[in-house]
Amino acid sequence: MQASPTSKLKTTSDSMRDSLAEKEQKLRYFIKNLGRVLVAYSGGVDSSVVAKIASEVTTARAVIARSPSLPERDYNAALDLAKEHNITLHTIYTQELANNDYKANTPNRCYHCKNELYSTLQNHLKTKDYDAILDGSNLDDNKDYRPGRKAAIELNVQSPLLEIGFTKQDVRALALKLNLPNHDKPAAPCLASRIPYGISVTTTALRKIEIAEDFLKTRFQLKVLRVRYHNNLARIEVPRKDITTLLENSTEIHKKFKSFGFLYVTIDLAGFRSGSLNEVFNNSKS
Repeated sequence: MQASPTSKLKTTSDSMRDSLAEKEQKLRYFIKNLGRVLVAYSGGVDSSVVAKIASEVTTARAVIARSPSLPERDYNAALDLAKEHNITLHTIYTQELANNDYKANTPNRCYHCKNELYSTLQNHLKTKDYDAILDGSNLDDNKDYRPGRKAAIELNVQSPLLEIGFTKQDVRALALKLNLPNHDKPAAPCLASRIPYGISVTTTALRKIEIAEDFLKTRFQLKVLRVRYHNNLARIEVPRKDITTLLENSTEIHKKFKSFGFLYVTIDLAGFRSGSLNEVFNNSKS
């Protein structure tokens, strides 16, 4: 079965107005008609919904990419969710850190990461006799800078949530209906997204970010945060309501972060902003 390219399909205004039940029905029909599918799975709510639906309507295999940019905590949670919901899961090991274009961390870094992932999945598709590759992109992803979408289109990756017209709110609502435990999980992009453009992505940098975020999450029960990596300086972003917690425990945090390899630790007074490293584009236009 030959899957039609995602780029040839368009989301209509009518599909955007559909009820959740109607969108779910269309999603099931869309995926079922693709044949045997591979799902690019991260354990986030979007790819979890796609993997869950696919496992119910067709022969499906979720594939998660293991690399230093995926936190151990998130990897284990993804494995647990797949097991709990009877989603067939396979782990692959991607080598984006062997790509100098990726390590250089230019604004199209995500393109090189996704190109590595989808190229690996294309090889898997051909050798294992699958018909299509699916991702978890949704309608709201078009509002942000997403160079990885270019790789998806180039490698014929289908985006069923996007095609049917699912917003992030729709995805979370359907995830709740499907009893997925991550229905309200905050977005968790890869660790490389904490490194400003122009600073090289290295295994050491990714590891420092991971252990710093794990410490803050575990010690202070913070659910939403980012540790932005500026070489020897760590810039912590949390919602403004949580800044007081950091200030009250600044001595402990500073001591811990120094043990992780940072010389300086700062708190971003503007608070948490998803995709804040892309603010450089807005500043360059003003």
